[in-house]
Amino acid sequence: MRIVITGTPGTGKTEVAKHLSSLLSFELISIKDFVLESHLGKEKDGEIEVGIPLLKRRLSEFIGPRKDFVLEGHLACEFTVPYDHIFVLRTHPETLRKRLLPRNYSEKKLNSNLMTEMLDYCYLTSILHYKDVGELDTSTSTAIETAQRIVKNIRDGAQLDSVNWSAELKDFVLNRTI
Repeated sequence: MRIVITGTPGTGKTEVAKHLSSLLSFELISIKDFVLESHLGKEKDGEIEVGIPLLKRRLSEFIGPRKDFVLEGHLACEFTVPYDHIFVLRTHPETLRKRLLPRNYSEKKLNSNLMTEMLDYCYLTSILHYKDVGELDTSTSTAIETAQRIVKNIRDGAQLDSVNWSAELKDFVLNRTI
């Protein structure tokens, strides 16, 4: 089984994917680690930049015939890879801000990530590239709880979430508060 985990930075992708791969005894593939180990990106302003077409091609080659893996990374929403299930992790903007503050992002980058979440970017982009995209709100759950919900959804179709931060988006745009 091939599982993709994506979402805005700070939504819990890395920790959830670690727990999920452990629960299922699947290989864990981190897009960030893959980019660094493959020397696919260039550093710019403290960030690693990578071309999406190159990443898609090289990652697809790397995945090849693999069948049992969990692939995680925020860039997974930008292109299609072989998959059986895809989940977009979502987090309330106020909680996301608290999670991102210790990363010492610039105010511009912090606000960009908050806007990305409030605009449903990863979810909407995922549905352009994948079918049956699941959403999970990680605002109040632990990584292991989220991983267990994913397993339950895969095994018996357990209900997932429908996330909408439009009220928070309006407040953010009008008042710059989160």
